[in-house]
Amino acid sequence: MLRVFLQIFRLIPFSALYVLSDALAFLLHKIIGYRRKVIYENLQRAFPEKNKTEILKIVRATYCNLSDVTLDRRRELEPNVLELCISHRDGAVAF
Repeated sequence: MLRVFLQIFRLIPFSALYVLSDALAFLLHKIIGYRRKVIYENLQRAFPEKNKTEILKIVRATYCNLSDVTLDRRRELEPNVLELCISHRDGAVAF
């Protein structure tokens, strides 16, 4: 079942993938609150000169980066043979 989901997930174009990534970032940050307190406190310690507004901008950017990297990595876990053929200039696939 998971394998089928990953195959379907890989068919999503990159433009749509980043929309999905933004939705995931919102879900992790605002709804689930994944490590929200830890991230905020660590950023306050790392940047004591920044005010609360600046720290919150960095927190939002952290969640966006986390979701972008996660979805990019998931998409590239199992490249299919067609993508490999297209990516090679001479059309040969090296295994």
